[in-house]
Amino acid sequence: NYNNSIFSDTFHGLTTPVSALMFISIPLINEYEHNVYILSIVMNQSVIAGIIVIISILLISPLKTFNLRIDSIRHDKRKLFFIFISICVLYLFNFTGLPLIILIYILLSVTKLIK
Repeated sequence: NYNNSIFSDTFHGLTTPVSALMFISIPLINEYEHNVYILSIVMNQSVIAGIIVIISILLISPLKTFNLRIDSIRHDKRKLFFIFISICVLYLFNFTGLPLIILIYILLSVTKLIK
């Protein structure tokens, strides 16, 4: 009965789709990013190994992350803010913004600044 409650508005740990999005962003950035500096950072073996370790720890951590269920988005300012910022980041940075969106998701989950 872990992370499958219908009435819960949070998940325990980073969700699998978010972690998958992080790892899918690496080849997309490699293919579509033209900035050599960003490519050298993202494609560095140490950076990729660090991402693997951090995401693995976050998957099993007690961190409570918010869900993005359609039925509860309209009434939650944090979710609306996250969606707005995500659209802006994707517009500005394309696939390179995906890791930034995941970082924003984690920070909003941890800080709970916007309720």
